[in-house]
Amino acid sequence: MTTYDRDQSTVPDLEERIGNLEREGRFWRRVALSLLALLGPLALVAAATQQPERLSLSELNVGEAGQPTLRITGSGITLLDASGKTRIAILSDPQDSLIAVRSDDSSGIVLLASPAKGSSVSVVDKGDKTRLGMDLGAGGVRFFANDRTGREVFRGPLSEE
Repeated sequence: MTTYDRDQSTVPDLEERIGNLEREGRFWRRVALSLLALLGPLALVAAATQQPERLSLSELNVGEAGQPTLRITGSGITLLDASGKTRIAILSDPQDSLIAVRSDDSSGIVLLASPAKGSSVSVVDKGDKTRLGMDLGAGGVRFFANDRTGREVFRGPLSEE
């Protein structure tokens, strides 16, 4: 590489120096592009193999105030009406699972449950008293009816094993 001396520089010397700088620039540009071509895909593969962070929510409400709302929690999914009353619920815990459907005026509810001991279907009145029910347990199918106080007035096995 030549040194630049202001007093003794000539046009051919400057042209040579500019030519050398352009060659060096092209060389380093090729080196940079080659490194990018080699390391770019490697960086993309490394980024794609990283595990994404887990998003944890204790409760998610979808809907606005005064509108029907969908509530998702760790134990189930609930659909609330505009006044905040539960209309449909699908709930689960380690002991049993439950699907509940409530009437428009909240005068009753139908429960479909799958407890560890067996499944059941129940009709519950506005006071949360079970009025009719059918249990499907290990002992067979049992039908029952209760009065307004919740006292059993009828019990009958439909089948026995």
